[in-house]
Amino acid sequence: MGSITIGKHVFHDHKPYGLLTFNQILEFSSNVGAAKLGLRLGEQRLHDALCSFGFGSKTNVDLPGEIAGLVRDWRQWSGLSVGAISFGQEIGVTSLQILRAVNAIANGGYRTRPSVVDRVIDQRGDLVRVRTQERTRIMSPETARAVREAFEGVILRGTGHRAALEGYRAAGKTGTAQKTIDGRYSNTKYLASFIGFAPLPAPRISVLVQIDEPQGMIYGGDVAAPVFQRIAQETLLQLRVPPDKTLPLPKFNATVADAGTEDFLPNASPVAPLVASGGDTPAGETAIKMRVGTETAVMPDFRGLAKRKVVDRCLELGIQMQASGSGIAVFQAPPPGTTITVGDTCSVTFARNNTAAFLKVPGVDPRPRLQQAISTPQSAAVKQ
Repeated sequence: MGSITIGKHVFHDHKPYGLLTFNQILEFSSNVGAAKLGLRLGEQRLHDALCSFGFGSKTNVDLPGEIAGLVRDWRQWSGLSVGAISFGQEIGVTSLQILRAVNAIANGGYRTRPSVVDRVIDQRGDLVRVRTQERTRIMSPETARAVREAFEGVILRGTGHRAALEGYRAAGKTGTAQKTIDGRYSNTKYLASFIGFAPLPAPRISVLVQIDEPQGMIYGGDVAAPVFQRIAQETLLQLRVPPDKTLPLPKFNATVADAGTEDFLPNASPVAPLVASGGDTPAGETAIKMRVGTETAVMPDFRGLAKRKVVDRCLELGIQMQASGSGIAVFQAPPPGTTITVGDTCSVTFARNNTAAFLKVPGVDPRPRLQQAISTPQSAAVKQ
């Protein structure tokens, strides 16, 4: 009924509850329920689980200045630690660690190494460096699926209901952390958060929102979840992820619906091309501008073709082409098979023979791994 005593300390929920299932512990963000789960696991298993998710160690992202956070050895825990750590106290984590941990739940059980740069191609189109994909299975697909379903319940029935998307299923978790002031937890300063991923059942993006010292309302479900909703909703629409046909469709603008396009974002400002329409074009880049219409076409597979052939094909289809590099096409966005509208922009990267040879190695997907990272939440950050 809202409290639990561990040692001589009493832990409280923000309101009393009766019996709760595992899913309801997450849905209602019950500290008491989380503490009981920690007690059932025991100190060593709880510690090992935290470490397996990557807490207490660097993610080795390709950025300077990363810290490892704080996870003390379980042998150094006090009698209160197993309860406090279970709902987030006595542990220090970075935003990137939180994203990596939740991505492991979203992607089916793999802890991955996040990265900002996927590959480096020089101005001549030669491959300089490519990121090596690193992932480690830390839980079974069945366990990851069960936690995903529980996180979906947080949005459907629990504290994260303000994170609900229109036309897409989403999952996530609210957080409200007391900040430490002079070594003690503050009763007035908080860090409110919401982390989630969408769409289910095959997530494409994960988003972490953190509000430092919110004023008035302090809970993550009140102040961070609505921000997640706006970011995730528009990101999925910009990525042209089709809405779930089993859900009510988003409230589209009539003029957009009548246009018959695949862009689900109403009243959106056009995305600027990579190369401006005026002025000089940077060396190694080509901008082809075409007419704008409402008819659609299917994006061909340009990979392996010379630039001249790609230009000719774009002219036939009425596609605006943004090209970089020289040689043969090794990457394109949108990918082959995508339904596009005449006048849309296609970005094509060309590379010389040594890059092309790398991309043709058996078992290596010729699409850049950045595209794979967007397809499944294995990268902690997605560049907008």
